[in-house]
Amino acid sequence: PGGLPLDWTEHKDPVTGKTYYYNKLTKETTWEKPVSKLAATAPLAPKAPVAPGAPPAPGGLPLDWTEHKDPVTGKTYYYNKLTKETTWEKPVSKLAATAPLAPKAPVAPGAPPAPGGLPLD
Repeated sequence: PGGLPLDWTEHKDPVTGKTYYYNKLTKETTWEKPVSKLAATAPLAPKAPVAPGAPPAPGGLPLDWTEHKDPVTGKTYYYNKLTKETTWEKPVSKLAATAPLAPKAPVAPGAPPAPGGLPLD
């Protein structure tokens, strides 16, 4: 009771010392302790509700991207659930973009990325 769902592991952010959680199957990281799918009725990722298959609102994010707030800095960052990429820059749809997004911050080999572990430049 009170344990983590099967694919989740608990880690400490080396910068802040805060506990975060990593899903080894989906590569997702979160500050919020995940609950098992049987107990959860809403998705864990903090994002605005969108009907399945619905296109983003005008000026919104491309379909695979979600917006999050870094709990340490309060700064908004973006996560691509398909490629597992994170960026401080708001992504634009592929139709509007011609240049690739900035690369994500390097991660120590074997260590899952900590949320908010991106450079602040």
